[in-house]
Parts: sequence; C-alpha cells; structure tokens
Amino acid sequence: MSPAHRLAALSARGRHRGGAPLPCAKRSRRESPEANPPQLAAAESGELSGSGKPFEPEQSRFREPAPPGAEGDESGDGAPDRISGLPDAILGEVVSLLSTKEAARTQVVASRWRHVWRGAPLVLDATDLEGKGWPVNEQALAGAVSRILSAHPGPCRRFCVQPYHLYDRRATVDAWLRSPALENLKELDFCGRRRYLRCPVNQLAPPPASTFRFCATLHVATFSNFQLLDGTVEALQFPKLTHLALVEVRITEGSLHNMISSCPVLECLLLDGSFGFECLRVSCRRLQSIAVGVDLYFNEPMFRKLVIVDAPCLERLLYLRDRMGLLVSVISAPKLVTLGCLSDWRGSETVFGTTAIKGPGRCFRVPAQLIHRVPDTMDAWLRSPALDNLQEIDFYHTSFEARVVVQDPLPPPASVFRFSGSLRVATIGKCHILDGLAETLRFPELAHLGIESVRISEAALQSLISSCAALECLFLNKSFGFSCLWINSSCLRSIGLGYEHYRGPLPWFKELIIEDAPRLEKLLYAESIAGLNLSVISAPKLATLGCLSNFGISSRVLFGDTAFQGLRAESLMTVVRNVKILAVNLRVFDLDKVIDLMKCFPCLEKLYVKVQIL
Repeated sequence: MSPAHRLAALSARGRHRGGAPLPCAKRSRRESPEANPPQLAAAESGELSGSGKPFEPEQSRFREPAPPGAEGDESGDGAPDRISGLPDAILGEVVSLLSTKEAARTQVVASRWRHVWRGAPLVLDATDLEGKGWPVNEQALAGAVSRILSAHPGPCRRFCVQPYHLYDRRATVDAWLRSPALENLKELDFCGRRRYLRCPVNQLAPPPASTFRFCATLHVATFSNFQLLDGTVEALQFPKLTHLALVEVRITEGSLHNMISSCPVLECLLLDGSFGFECLRVSCRRLQSIAVGVDLYFNEPMFRKLVIVDAPCLERLLYLRDRMGLLVSVISAPKLVTLGCLSDWRGSETVFGTTAIKGPGRCFRVPAQLIHRVPDTMDAWLRSPALDNLQEIDFYHTSFEARVVVQDPLPPPASVFRFSGSLRVATIGKCHILDGLAETLRFPELAHLGIESVRISEAALQSLISSCAALECLFLNKSFGFSCLWINSSCLRSIGLGYEHYRGPLPWFKELIIEDAPRLEKLLYAESIAGLNLSVISAPKLATLGCLSNFGISSRVLFGDTAFQGLRAESLMTVVRNVKILAVNLRVFDLDKVIDLMKCFPCLEKLYVKVQIL
C-alpha cells in the first residue's frame, strides 16, 4: 500500500469506529473538475515504460467529505476526522516526504487534501516517475515533468532529473529550470552516469545557464555528465551549499579549485569519475567528508593526486574506487578518523604528514589480501601515529577474493595487535593466527569480532574468544584448522556462522557447542553449512534461530533433549519455547513438514521460509 493510500486508510478509521464520514467516499457528480486536474495525470498513472500507457489519469471514485473538523458521520454521531483536521503546515510537511507520484495522488484522497499538495514544498524527482519498465518512455516522462511544474506554484525543495534530457531536449530542460515553481530551490540533482548517455566524453555539453540561477539558495547540488566551462565557474558563488557532488564531469583544475572555494560552508564533497584535471588541493575550514572515485580516460587529463592541505574539520576520507593509482597526501587533518578503502592498485599511495594527524584513529579498513601482497607497506600503515588508540579495524574481502581460500596464509603483521587495548570492532581475514600469539592477546574493550578465511587451531580459537571479556557479537566465516568450538560467555548476544567446505588436509569446522551463554539472543548460520552439529546446552534467551535446512548432508541440532536432523525432529522430549523467530530453507516446499516443525516451537512469532527454485 502506498503512503497516499495509507493516509486515506487512517482517515477512514474514524468512520469504522463510529467517527467522522469517510474522507475518501464516492465522489459527488457536482464535484469541481479541479479535484483531478489534467496536469496531475502523470502522478496518478502507473509506470512509465515503453509498453505502458503514459500518464492516463485514473477514474476516481471519491466524493466530498465533511468539512474539516466536522463531527459525526452522516447520522450525526462520532468523533471528527483527526488527520484531515491537522493544520495545512503539518499536512504539507507530510506530503513533501512522499515520492513525487504519491504526493500528487493525495489530492484524490478527499477534497480537504486537494490544495495541500500545491501548498506543500514541491519535491520533483523524475526518477520516481520512470516506473519499473524498460525502456522508459522519455517523451511521456518529459511531459509529466512539464505538467507538474505548471500545476505547482512552488516553492520547490528538490528537483532531480536525469542528465540525458540535456542532450535530447535541451530547450525543455532550460524551460524547466526557468519555471517559477523552482524559485528558491534548495536541492538540485542531475542524477545518472555516462553509460546512459549517447555521446562520448569529448562531446559533453555545458549545462544551460539557467542551471546556476539557484546559486544563492542551493544547499545540495549534484552535477553529472556535462562540462563546466572556466568562464561559467569563475562567476559562481554558493553561499549556502553544504553538499557538492561532481559525477563524471569534465572540469579544468583551475575551475575545480574555484568552484570549491566558492562554497564557504561546504561540508561534504564527492568527486566520482570526473576528469579534466590532475591534482586537487583542499583547503577548506568546514569540510567534514571527502569521497573520491577515479576512472580511466583516454586523451583526457585524469585525476591523479589529492592533497589535503588544511582541513581542520575533516573526519572521513573515502576512496570509492581507484583504477589509475591515486596519490593522496594528508598534510593537516587533525580530526580525520575514518580512512578507506586503501587499494593495492599499482601507483596508489597514501602519505600522512608526520605531525598533522596525531590520532586517535577510529576506523581503519583495508583489503585482506594486502597482508600477502604488500606486507611491509601494511606494517608501516599500522605503525602510523594516525592510528593510535584505533577503535575499529577491518581486513575485508572483495567479492572475488571472498571465494578464494588461501591454503597456507601468512601471519598478520605484529603491529596489528598493538591496538588490542583500544579495539571495539575487529574483522580479521586471510591470515594464520599462531598458537603462541593467540595465548598472549587480550581485548578488554572488544565487542564485535569477525574471523574470516583464517587458519587457526582449536586451542588458539578458544583462547582468542576467551580473551574478549566484553564480546557481544561473534562472526565466524570460512575459517579452518579446528573442528569444534565451545562457547562459554556471559556477554555474548549474537553468533553468526558462514561456511565453505574446506578441501585441505587441516581440520574443518564440524561442531558448535553452546555450553553456557545466558545472554545469547541470536544464532544465525548460512544455509550452505552441511553436516554442522549444533548443541545448545544453556541459552535461555535464544530467540532467533536459522537457517535450518534439509540440503545435502543435513545438520544436526540439539536443544537439551530435543534433536533435529535437518528439518525433522528425531526426538521431542520437550518443546523449544524460547525461540520466537525461525528461518528454514527447503529444497521443495512441504507444508506438512513446516507444520510439524512449528509444533516443536510453540512460542514462534515469525517464520521465514526459503524455497529453492530449480
């Protein structure tokens, strides 16, 4: 049910409970034609696809409601319609939070709502009107945007349109941007990527001059897939702009610096796939976040170097992707606490000044394979003063590397564990944790521990978990070198298990025994875990369990005296009353099997069933 229809349903509750007349009852024939103006047909229609009927208005079945605040229904009893009785200012804020299509549809909820959409700040997002079909009927979409702008008097809070309209119907886009409805616009978004355009990068067109008539009022701006000319940028001033995104934009180095310096209150900067410049030097007093993505271009200057000269408020420096080898130099950013994702792409380098960043570090996230590819560089990073008192460390897997199990991984650099006294979140991946090392570790603050594709012995794993006195969440995925894990923890609340059958000579995970976990609430494991034996001896608060499966070699689950082999209860001495949420995976849906399983969990509140479709 759409938000617009939910509002209608809420208004109807008074009638069902002896309240006011239904605001969305059948419409009277004498009703004014303004109830469903033709300009809003776009918002009342279905999807905009090449095969659909573009923007055909629906036949409304509503009639006039009682006046706002009127008491009783047609028989004169009951309470007033409280939702329709709210002030216009509140209703307008509610409508402005809906999608473009649903906001306009509120006009047909009741006559009380007809003027609310026109009085609310306009949020016009053309992507909301595209629908799910493909290809999009671009002509009908452009017509819908034009009709909405002519129907709404403004003001407009957000205007979002795909950049391909600049190339297919430039005069129309210029007319949109000059519309009185867009006066005092706060958010302008040319969303999209170049792959949807029909022109090469050396033929990107500049935006219409009307694009920049909102410079004085814009708070958020996204420019994409066009060229920003030097003469245009030099004259721009954005006194209120806090968020700026340049996505696949062609701009010279001088113009880029001018544009950023013209935003005195800029807080967030995104440079994704833009080109025409090689170096960006950032000196911005209020900037809090920078995200950069570097792509490969031929016969065009490419972004190769980022220098953070002076950014006293900068907290986050994020690399979206690096396909060319980006050089990053941080001279002064004393509050920088989040850095990543560092890359091992040839030519990539990140340099920190010796005194600019003194810590404490909050989060350090790098690909796990760097432990093997550049161990010396990794060790140097981890010894940097910028990471003193680090709280979160994440050696993550890329989508490809996650499928590769390293049979003989290297131990992690010793510098990894210099943060053991301050870490709160840690994900350790693709390494070998030696027995002697695990015995000496202590993590007094660690609350979340992830172990992925790690070679570790049973004794070392038990020692590592017991060294985390405050551990609340444990995730164990694709690790090997042990066959059994015993859980005795007074703090543990959640356990997650991932699995991939290990085909080497070392032991592999076969059994989990939860001996004493008084606070454990969630036990989740991958449906692909075949042959894992699970025994729950004491976990009185365990309320979420899954995913039970009957695939392949079924896992055996034992709750006290109750045993399950796959999805079949072998022995049912007592039912499992504390489990309230259960997930199961069936090769073929079998209702009888599901019902039998539910009998074992009499207090079940939610059941998630996944069926394999062959």
